[in-house]
Amino acid sequence: MIEIYLSENEIPEGVKKHEWEHQLGRKLLILGLKELYGIEEHELTDLQVTTGIHGKPCLKDFPQIHYNISHTDGMVICGFSDREIGVDVERMRPYGDGILRKVLSESENRFISGLPQKEREEYFFKIWTLKESYGKAV
Repeated sequence: MIEIYLSENEIPEGVKKHEWEHQLGRKLLILGLKELYGIEEHELTDLQVTTGIHGKPCLKDFPQIHYNISHTDGMVICGFSDREIGVDVERMRPYGDGILRKVLSESENRFISGLPQKEREEYFFKIWTLKESYGKAV
């Protein structure tokens, strides 16, 4: 089982981007806990997130629930699963050759260079988010 919750909101003026995204991530986490696991509101008022092995966040009172949150530029994703999960979200935007070399393998770089220009951005962000998600899961 894998369930994904996604929210995209403009960051209100005067609110720090990271804080806003963190709040949205927590709201998605609580929504998923209610909808998917039937956890009551009173059980979530003191929801404590701790870190497990390798620094991965986990829920102190619900260690059997696996989740992961990612955010970027007002977009937040929260994934739930019955086993370890990793999620990542990135807003597609221009990027340079330096990040290509950092994120992609040599063979992936060769492949992307053979794609039509309009397909490169989508491929790059798809591979990048898949790699980030995998890394978070394991």
